[in-house]
Amino acid sequence: MSTRLRWPATIRLRLTLWYGGLFLLAGFLLLSINFALFRENFPSDQSSFRAAIAERFGVPVEELRGDRLIDFGPVRPGGRGRPVPIQDFVSGIGDELKDESLRQLLVQSSAVLAVMAVVSVGLGWVVAGRMLRPLHEISDTVRRISDQRLHERVALEGPDDELKELADQFDVMLDRLQSAFEGQREFVANASHELRTPLAIMRTEIDVALANPDAPRAELRAMGEVVRRAIDRSEQLIDALLVLATAEAPVERDDELDLADLARGALDAHAARIDDAGLRIERSLEPAPLTANGALLGRLVENLVENAIQYNVAGGSLEIATAAEEQQAVLRVSNSGEQIAEQDVEALFDRFARLDRSRSRSEEGGGGYGLGLAIVRAIAEAHGGTAVARALTGGGIEVEVRLPVSLPI
Repeated sequence: MSTRLRWPATIRLRLTLWYGGLFLLAGFLLLSINFALFRENFPSDQSSFRAAIAERFGVPVEELRGDRLIDFGPVRPGGRGRPVPIQDFVSGIGDELKDESLRQLLVQSSAVLAVMAVVSVGLGWVVAGRMLRPLHEISDTVRRISDQRLHERVALEGPDDELKELADQFDVMLDRLQSAFEGQREFVANASHELRTPLAIMRTEIDVALANPDAPRAELRAMGEVVRRAIDRSEQLIDALLVLATAEAPVERDDELDLADLARGALDAHAARIDDAGLRIERSLEPAPLTANGALLGRLVENLVENAIQYNVAGGSLEIATAAEEQQAVLRVSNSGEQIAEQDVEALFDRFARLDRSRSRSEEGGGGYGLGLAIVRAIAEAHGGTAVARALTGGGIEVEVRLPVSLPI
């Protein structure tokens, strides 16, 4: 079994060979053109050439014109002379001089071309190395980077050329990658903590019950209710994490929907909670049709209404509006509540963010996992839209979601 020998065809070597090859090609063309021009324009019939020949052979210039014969004397002693027509003599001398000149031009030019080819290949190797040095820096940085060393950057210095642009874009990619890794670590840590809390509650209740074999039925029932609530909250967290993961993946958007219908459905589903809290509802539900993923968009509206109820105040207000604006379906949900600093509003879209940090998540109906608005933004961005929030002057927030009405072509 034969194996093919492979040589390291690096970019530097290929560039050097290209430089050398192009130089040789250009030199060969230049030599060919000079050779042709010299051959074509050699002054064999000019008066200056005749004068040069006359001076070289001691013949008067007048003798080199016309059909006269020129006798060069006998070839050998005792022999006869060799008369030659003067025109043939001049032409023969001209041809000899032309051939000799062309031969010298070809030899000397070829020698110079060979020397310059060697020099050009050497210079090409050096220049290619200097031009490709930034690529080696980028490669070295990539080789050093790992999930524990994402802070490193190429930070290439030099002129703003294509390699500088490549290095800058690579640094931008590393910034996004580092943010994603840090967000993932934080997300995993927070999710682990949130799941550990209900598990700890369940373990404690079960340990207490097992420690008392004669526990009355009422105590066991109370323990079961606590465990059931902890299980429900664990299921809610897992469900929210799954929705968030689904929203951050490519989604199918082939359902014909109307944000106004989804908003009405969400308000009707929470009518009892709204009445219990004594909230004042203001609605302006104009048609806002769009093509989207029905399950995810329903969850988006559901989360906004739930947040507006959960983080409201007793006897407060809840406003919800839908509209079609500039090829976009718009949903706005605002609620009264605690005063929030404007600079803290954006952080509400972070995973596991909470408006009320003092409330225990284990309290029934209280607190939350801080995934509601994170899910809202993820679903909006999965549909090519946006989700923003602003703090209201009297307390509470307003969340605005804008979605394209149809799939991009």
